[in-house]
Amino acid sequence: MDVAKRASEQRELVVKKITTIDQDAAARPSNVAVQPSGAAIELSGVVAEFSSSTFDTKLPFPFVGTAVPERFKVGDGDESDWFYVGRERFTELLDLLRIVQRRRDHSALWVYGTKGYGKSHLLAALVCYLVAQKERVVYIPDCWKCIDNPVDYVRAAMLFAWADDPTIQDEIITLNTREMIYRFFQRQKKSIFVIDQMNAFGESDNGEDKDGGLKGEIYGWLTLCRAGHPAVLSTSANYQTYLYQTRLRQTMNESNEDTMHVYSGFTTVSLQK
Repeated sequence: MDVAKRASEQRELVVKKITTIDQDAAARPSNVAVQPSGAAIELSGVVAEFSSSTFDTKLPFPFVGTAVPERFKVGDGDESDWFYVGRERFTELLDLLRIVQRRRDHSALWVYGTKGYGKSHLLAALVCYLVAQKERVVYIPDCWKCIDNPVDYVRAAMLFAWADDPTIQDEIITLNTREMIYRFFQRQKKSIFVIDQMNAFGESDNGEDKDGGLKGEIYGWLTLCRAGHPAVLSTSANYQTYLYQTRLRQTMNESNEDTMHVYSGFTTVSLQK
């Protein structure tokens, strides 16, 4: 089965699952929807569930380029499913993204924190929620894999983002260079980039740079592609490039990027699951 067809089928599975969660939540009179501040939103039942420490479910993984990353695998069942446990920080994450979308002086939200505290699961859940709202989400779940084959990896993310538009999918299939993909995003409006593990661009196995600057090239290319589009970017706490750029922006009293610090995503209840 080709990537475009798999993307269409997987997107449909995501939408169906999120819609079902929302309907089930609405059917319970005692359910109190948790909404981002200042806005009434669609699928508020999903936001309530995704933010509740008593909620858990399996979700279709919103990417089709490669196998589901190891950190998402549940160990049994369909490999395209992953296990999500509700986190109170989900509402905050969605709220901050909406601020980035509304304000022209904000280009990105960084989700920053120690490894193992649930950043990747929060981002994947966010992608599923946004997809069900018919948003065009370009989701890069593994920057390490993206560096290995950036054109194919990003193109797979694009095929999923436009999986309900066969005409655009046909165009995306023809984009076989980084320049062509960059030009595509220059023409598009209102896409959302969600890029996980940005620290891959600043890490190596032994501290040596053996890629001849490839990581820097791919980082710069992705930065150009997402220019003009709201973005959510995650990194572990050891990403020196992020720390340097943050200090520089603070020194110059300039910042068009916000940060959500994630040193815990679970409550005491959800940690027991």
